[in-house]
Amino acid sequence: MNNGLLQNNTPKKLAKLLPALGSMAGMDAADVPVPVKLFNPIGVGTWYLTEYCPETDEGFGLCDIHEAELGYVSLRGLRGMNLPFGLTIERDIHWDAGTTLAQVKNKERF
Repeated sequence: MNNGLLQNNTPKKLAKLLPALGSMAGMDAADVPVPVKLFNPIGVGTWYLTEYCPETDEGFGLCDIHEAELGYVSLRGLRGMNLPFGLTIERDIHWDAGTTLAQVKNKERF
């Protein structure tokens, strides 16, 4: 049974947390907020989301799966992942939503 925090973040809720997909295009990384951080609680995979489209349930941001790169991610796909021990991809509820993309890149040493 999936009961992780990401499962509780419906497209409607995520749309309130994240600006529209494409709205940050061309901005300097120091000016792009990263309101949502998702992570795999038992292994590789961290997603720092900067934008979101509720119609397609697709996000954009810095995706770190062995290598960090900017890209798109299907939130529906992440919600559907069934990890061992009944775990799921989680949203970091302690994440500082005021963190910028430049800060993430510097802190994580990408």
